Amino acid sequence: MELGDKNIVAVRLGNANVFTNYYGVSFPIEPQSTTLTRIGYMPWHKELPIQSKMKSCTLTADGVVKYLKADDRTKYEDGSDRDMTLNTMVEIPEFWYKCMKDDNTVYLNLYPADPMIPGVEHVEKFYISAYEASNVEDVYKSIKGDNITPSVNIARTTMQQRARANKAGSTNWNIYTYNAHKVLTILYLVEYACTNSQKAFNAELTAEGYHQGGLGEGVTTGSIQVNGVNKYSFIPCGSTDEHGNSTGVTSVTVDSSDAEGVVTQKTYSVPTYRGIENPFGHVWKNCIDILIHYNATSTKNDVYVTTDVSKFGSTNISDYNLQCSTVTNEGYKKRLIYNESFDLFPPIDEAYGGSATTYWCDYNYTNNSTSNRTLFVGGRAGDGTRSGLLYLRSDSTLGYVDAAVGTRLIYIP
Repeated sequence: MELGDKNIVAVRLGNANVFTNYYGVSFPIEPQSTTLTRIGYMPWHKELPIQSKMKSCTLTADGVVKYLKADDRTKYEDGSDRDMTLNTMVEIPEFWYKCMKDDNTVYLNLYPADPMIPGVEHVEKFYISAYEASNVEDVYKSIKGDNITPSVNIARTTMQQRARANKAGSTNWNIYTYNAHKVLTILYLVEYACTNSQKAFNAELTAEGYHQGGLGEGVTTGSIQVNGVNKYSFIPCGSTDEHGNSTGVTSVTVDSSDAEGVVTQKTYSVPTYRGIENPFGHVWKNCIDILIHYNATSTKNDVYVTTDVSKFGSTNISDYNLQCSTVTNEGYKKRLIYNESFDLFPPIDEAYGGSATTYWCDYNYTNNSTSNRTLFVGGRAGDGTRSGLLYLRSDSTLGYVDAAVGTRLIYIP
């Protein structure tokens, strides 16, 4: 048993509280079955006191929040029309979480209130863009429009500049972060108790009143063409607004044209998780708070992360903190690191052997390049079953650009 495991935490909290101050999931070190076991205070698995506080809103450049109606994103809660020029975001509420393990089992617990235990992770309130980021006059926005699609093929530094351009001199606006994506993934895992985010979407609750299934295949089944040229960014931002604050899938049909201009139509199932559209798939999401560094001594990859917004995007490794170490080869993950912060990378001794429907279901794509690298998350159109919330790609240099790589916005108050 490791220091900080479930039993030690139970002693610290007292037996009267250990089952009533958290809800979470448990699973084997190598979870061959994608179904996780719900643990903790069981009524919270129906009430979802943290996830239920995720709310759609608009944010002004200064961070003024105005909430949208839960079931109608065209209106604010007061009934007035939504300002379509403002960034549409989803508020992630404050909460605490911790990953613990013993010799055989991993426990991932969420705490609506501070549990006052060692090593607990504190998530302060922040905002994730409802849509993938699009470029509007050199400013990255999260706005809806039939002709507005995510911007791609832009260097990470330029993406960050355009995010910050929402308010000159401010560090609140940023492109997507690894930490934000990790939090989103944890919230999904506890709510759906399923490692396979691409499992078929099921709107029906279980007999106990729990959510089941996954988010569907997502926009991963192939790109379209425009006059014979592959295009990866083609789903209009806001396509899933019909679901409001809820989770769901919307069928979207788009035109694809070959080199002769002959048009065919392709239909995609576009997911939204509690108002966050395309949480995986469609285009890769580039992250600004992370740097992957090959360690020549250990011959493994070291993962460096920073929470200091003034250091976001730095190319200097000393501006980051060592978060964990991971492998230099690729494959379907059977295990994760299972540190207290529940990092999404496989451990340094991972032998892989998973699949798209077993263990962690998603792929880990990396290498041993000696150049410092960025991280893309989620996959793109055409990545198929390798995609999902836990699909990580860390093979590309910090300045890499690609027609399948975009990002999303976050706002940190």
